[in-house]
Amino acid sequence: MALKPTRQTVCLFDWAGLESPAAAEKRLNPGSTPCPPHILPVICNVDPAVDITRLVRSKALRGIFYAGESLESFMDGLGVILKGKPRLKRRVPGGFSSRRTKADASPAQPLTPREIELLRQVTSGASNRQIAQRLGISPHTVKTHLYNIFKKIGAPNRLQAALWAVTNLKG
Repeated sequence: MALKPTRQTVCLFDWAGLESPAAAEKRLNPGSTPCPPHILPVICNVDPAVDITRLVRSKALRGIFYAGESLESFMDGLGVILKGKPRLKRRVPGGFSSRRTKADASPAQPLTPREIELLRQVTSGASNRQIAQRLGISPHTVKTHLYNIFKKIGAPNRLQAALWAVTNLKG
């Protein structure tokens, strides 16, 4: 009987040691045996100019960090990964995205301070219930704020709103 690991382990691969996206994919999927679920493979120092579309689709990969990202961004991203959510941003001209979106850099109507506060919570990976508890509001109010934020910035979902926030909100 095999013992189940009690902790998740982040396995960092340095892009500088990989020749190409194909080499990275081979490292992530070394054979027929899938990566154990407690191992979370992450590639760091990815060259922003390299097309990593195939890697983003890999079921094994849990995170991507680009060369030049701040330590704060790296630590926040690791937190998201350890919460069980992937961090698979792709660089596109003008910022990060998991796919192109119609979200503008500056919304037609500016976000209120409360909407910005809520959007920062979304960016950290918090659920509606967690946001409601942290901000002392009801989950229904969180949904209303999210609806208004999505409408203002042209984001179709939480992920796109979070990516918009990472690119456009300062501080």
